[in-house]
Amino acid sequence: MMVREEPRVGVWWLWKGSIFDFSSPLSEAEEVEGFANGAVCHVDAWPNLQKIVPEFANLDYSDISRGRVVAINRTDLVLYASKIFLCDDKKIEAVLSRFCLDRAATILMPDDHYEKTIRREELPPPRMDEDELEELYNEFPDLKNM
Repeated sequence: MMVREEPRVGVWWLWKGSIFDFSSPLSEAEEVEGFANGAVCHVDAWPNLQKIVPEFANLDYSDISRGRVVAINRTDLVLYASKIFLCDDKKIEAVLSRFCLDRAATILMPDDHYEKTIRREELPPPRMDEDELEELYNEFPDLKNM
């Protein structure tokens, strides 16, 4: 298992409690117009991930909960994900840990690009307590696998 210590940037997916990422150490990331990003986008990384995870063979890259970590001016780290994802502290912590990010120093940013096909009126408020989150999971069981 590789040891990661430096903050990383790149793309990720969360599937059944496992995080799959294509990321680079921040110090090695290319910076374009003030944004340091991973070298690979979701679309390009997906075929490689499908070879590793047989369950993904018939899925589109957007069928699974996903997001991205970027750095702005190499100082501000931003975790982009769906609004629903950003309501689940355990999932947030899993991605932060994988990317070696400090929660207090990371901006959590919802992005419509990462939303699933859930109607806007079904989206939860920005933060939920454990009971509200459990109620949401009971109503939409597939969200636990996102």
